[in-house]
Amino acid sequence: MSDILNRLLGHNAWTTRQLVERARALTAEEYVQRFELGPGSVHDTLRHIISVMFGWADEIAGRPRRPSLGADGKGPIRSVDELLKLLDDAAKELEKTADLIVDQGTMDEMMSVTYEGRSWEFTRGTALAHVLTHGMHHRAQLFNMMRRLGVAVDIDGDAIEWEIGTRAAARTE
Repeated sequence: MSDILNRLLGHNAWTTRQLVERARALTAEEYVQRFELGPGSVHDTLRHIISVMFGWADEIAGRPRRPSLGADGKGPIRSVDELLKLLDDAAKELEKTADLIVDQGTMDEMMSVTYEGRSWEFTRGTALAHVLTHGMHHRAQLFNMMRRLGVAVDIDGDAIEWEIGTRAAARTE
């Protein structure tokens, strides 16, 4: 897989993980508090990001799409630890899918997706780019929600911070 793709996948998983971890500072009420922003709560936004990672990994690989983890405030409330486990699994699935389309040379292969009665055609590579930028879009919403809840979000969530953070973590292991 290309180095830039590895970096984007790593950044996506790491930065999402940082926000899941920071959700530990929330009370149970704050974790599910509704906002007129994104999927509506810290919990639902995190669950949505992870669910979309699974869903797009399936779509891009040409597999049947697994059931959603829950949407629009529906579905079980997942603990931070449950979300972390799901995130690890989703990140691995997305990485395997990226490896697959790179190894098979199908990055530029067209795919068709139908969602809510509408169909689109685009390349597998564009779908992969979409899921990675989708995560960033919703992480920005999480920064906003957490700040409104008084949680000190002490990261920017950018790629430079990811590289420095993962390099520092590797030195301490």
